[in-house]
Amino acid sequence: MKNWDDLKFCHALYRHGTMSDAAKVLKTNVATVSRRLHRLSEEVGEPLFIKEGNRWAVTETGAELAQIAERFNAQIARSNANGRETDLQVQIRISCAMQLLRCGIVDGLAAFFDRNPLARFRFDTRKCSLALNECDIRLSFEEPNEGRIVRRLFKSLEIVPACGKRHLERLEGWVNVLLSDRDSPPVRQLRAHFGSPPKVEIEGFNAARTIIRSCPLVAPLARSVVDLDAELTEVPGVGPLASLPVWLSYHESRRRDPAVRLAVQFLEQAMRPEEIGQGCGALEVRPQ
Repeated sequence: MKNWDDLKFCHALYRHGTMSDAAKVLKTNVATVSRRLHRLSEEVGEPLFIKEGNRWAVTETGAELAQIAERFNAQIARSNANGRETDLQVQIRISCAMQLLRCGIVDGLAAFFDRNPLARFRFDTRKCSLALNECDIRLSFEEPNEGRIVRRLFKSLEIVPACGKRHLERLEGWVNVLLSDRDSPPVRQLRAHFGSPPKVEIEGFNAARTIIRSCPLVAPLARSVVDLDAELTEVPGVGPLASLPVWLSYHESRRRDPAVRLAVQFLEQAMRPEEIGQGCGALEVRPQ
C-alpha cells in the first residue's frame, strides 16, 4: 500500500456510515474523503463500500482494511502510553529543498533509526502537495500558501561565502547555489564582489561544497555546512550574505498523525533546534 494514511478514511466511513460524518471526524471535507477512498479502492482492485440509500455499506475487503486501521490505531495508543514510538512501521515522506538535506537531515538519520528501527523515509526535492497527500511534511524557503495547512517558521539559515582553505589566497570566481530566488541577496552580493556572473550554477549545498574543495571559487553555503567541513572556510571581507527562513508545514488534518509527529521530532533534533532564529513563529493554520 503506497499511502497507509488512506486507511484512516476507510476506518472513518466504516465506523460512521456516511461521507459527511467521516469528513467531520477527520476534520476535512466530503470531496477529500471520496477521493482518498476512490484511490484506495483502485489500489486494491475492488470496491470497499457500496452505496445503500443514504449510507455506505462496507464490503468484505473494506471491512478487512478498516480492521487493520483499527489495530494500527490501537498500536499507536499503546506506543503513546509507553512514551515511545519505536514500534511504529511508518513511512515518513519529506519534501524539502536539496540545499536543506546537508543541514543536519542526512547526518541525523543514524541516530533516528537507532530510536525508530521500523520507520522508513522518502525524501523528495520536488515541491510536493500537502493537500493532495504527496508528502507528510514540507520544508521550504518560501512561505507556504496551500489550502488548510499548519505552518511554522522553523529555522533561519545563515548563508556565508565559503571556499576551500587551500584556495583562499587565489579565488577566481563564484558558484551560484540555486536557492529560492536566482536574484537573491547572496547572488547580488557575490556578483557585485567579483564583478562577473557565476562560473557555475548548481542545486544543492553538497554539490557546491565538492566544487569549491577542488576549484578556487566561492559559494554561498549554510554556516552549519561550512563549520562541519574541515576543508572549508568562510571568506573574510564579504560578510554574511543572508539569513534564509525555513518553513515547516503539514496539512491540518494530520495533526495527530504518527508519521507527522515523528517527522517533526526528527527534523527538530537533526537540524539543531538551538540554531532556530529569533522570533520564529508558533504553529498556525492557514485558512483556505
